[in-house]
Amino acid sequence: MGLLKTIFGKKTSSSKDFEKMPPVYGGNAKSIKTAAIINCAAMSTAHNLIDHFISKLHGQKDSDWKRSVEHFVNDPCVLEFTVRAIGVNLSSGEKITYFFNLARPMSATKKLMKAMGKMPEGI
Repeated sequence: MGLLKTIFGKKTSSSKDFEKMPPVYGGNAKSIKTAAIINCAAMSTAHNLIDHFISKLHGQKDSDWKRSVEHFVNDPCVLEFTVRAIGVNLSSGEKITYFFNLARPMSATKKLMKAMGKMPEGI
């Protein structure tokens, strides 16, 4: 328990608020300002949640749609590159971009990397 507390810090009362929220909530992911919020602490889970979100809208991944270009958004209204733009190519030929707020999984990853000495303290 000591190592986990060192890596992730003390639990705050707001962590209980995260547990009450659904895995994906917030906006419709159609713009930076309406980014869907991914509620998990692991990037691998975040990727699965994003795929599930898109699949609910467009069908089966890799047959009805495929991921294309992905990048973190560099915008004055987005703090610390926490919003990720996911390009989607539909089987119909249409191209769509969805936006997801990854602040929670990014925060956990950042703390873990700092604890492992892989990230400078000032970041």
